[in-house]
Amino acid sequence: MAIYFGTETVDNLANYEQGSWTPRWHGQGNNTTISLSTNTGQYTRVGNLIHVKCHSAFSNRNGANGQLAMDGLPFSNAGNYTTVNLGYWANMSNLNQVFGNLIGYIADGSQEILFYAITSTGTQTSDVNKTTNSTSILLNFSYRIWTS
Repeated sequence: MAIYFGTETVDNLANYEQGSWTPRWHGQGNNTTISLSTNTGQYTRVGNLIHVKCHSAFSNRNGANGQLAMDGLPFSNAGNYTTVNLGYWANMSNLNQVFGNLIGYIADGSQEILFYAITSTGTQTSDVNKTTNSTSILLNFSYRIWTS
């Protein structure tokens, strides 16, 4: 039995895998890791498509600065700066966001996401200084990976 995903075929789910991963939140300015009170991540792989979800709640920003970033994705991105609609965040300050939606960019071959918010005027960089010690982020998205 063959399963088709777009133009891709996965026979007998040979490349099916489920697992967990650990997001690491930080600022691009100084790469300082943000402390978390909740930090869970799961993924499902079918062929070269990865579906990830995570829930993270900040407890201390530890002086992190610059653009908000998260690394530790379970696999490297296959696209050239893939833009993904990632999920939702709460308890952000000084950010003119629309419904708390956020997007991110994953560079080619990277396991790191740089975050942006959807605002009433377009997108806005999600600077770490706009987070609080109680910011909560829920991610739920898919991306393609390099396969051998």
